[in-house]
Amino acid sequence: MSESHEQGNIGVSHQTEKLLIERETMPNYSGMFEQALVQDMVRIENKPLEQVLLALLPRATNRASAGLSKFNVGAIVLGASGNIYLGSNIEIPNQVCGFTVHAEQSAFANAFNHGERDIKAVVVTAAPCGHCRQFMTEFSISYQLPIIVKGAAPTTLANLLPEAFGPVHLGNNLGVALSTGRSLKLFEAFDAEPELERAALKAAEISYAPYSFSPSGAAVSTKSGRIYSGSYIESVAFNPSLPPLQAALVSLIQSEEKAEDIVEAVVVELKNASITQEDSARAVLRGVQSGARFNLVYAQPAINTQ
Repeated sequence: MSESHEQGNIGVSHQTEKLLIERETMPNYSGMFEQALVQDMVRIENKPLEQVLLALLPRATNRASAGLSKFNVGAIVLGASGNIYLGSNIEIPNQVCGFTVHAEQSAFANAFNHGERDIKAVVVTAAPCGHCRQFMTEFSISYQLPIIVKGAAPTTLANLLPEAFGPVHLGNNLGVALSTGRSLKLFEAFDAEPELERAALKAAEISYAPYSFSPSGAAVSTKSGRIYSGSYIESVAFNPSLPPLQAALVSLIQSEEKAEDIVEAVVVELKNASITQEDSARAVLRGVQSGARFNLVYAQPAINTQ
């Protein structure tokens, strides 16, 4: 049994722990627990869903990578599908603090990477910082998102972020929940593995970039042969935006692999876009695995001939 599994049973019964480990040891595990399993846990624990999610927080916290701050944070988001998604903070070794992925961002990105767009609640080990409160406005433009902090009374995003500057201030009346993707195609084949390129392209197609209009996606492959992808998620306040390579790292880490096992990374973005992810992606990759190959691949809008 791994260390994370040994430490993950705080607050849950042996029967629930067994179900969780069975799911976590499946080859396709990716930091997500399906609605049916969540319902089983609620039944077994005989507790409200909120309390079950709070009891699961150690599983998220144990995946944190906080070599600089030594402050591990875990978060869980509940999607409209009934699935739950784990997240934890990720600090990039030897790089600026601004490259850090906060736990709430990680959980939201994990949900986004799984196709979840509508978030119903957030459970977190510590009160969300201002950075994360701003980031969450993209998923709750009404600001009524329930936020449950361990050891505190439940609240809402509106209470934590009064007089917010949100998506509507830049003319975005949809937010992530109602955003739609776009069809892209690669300019040409590059040096990366075709499967890796396709994963990054798909992530770019579903990315959320309503302010810069610069969709992008990333994908990484590891020594195990698995591929993890992540989509760019933009913030109306710009700075809390989550770059695609960090989003791919979320997928990797929540799947219980290590960033140092990355072999290759690909970023797909539009040619001549208003912003580029190349320089920051290269820096992040140097921080987590300097020996990994990197490829920037350009895409363009696909023309629908039908």
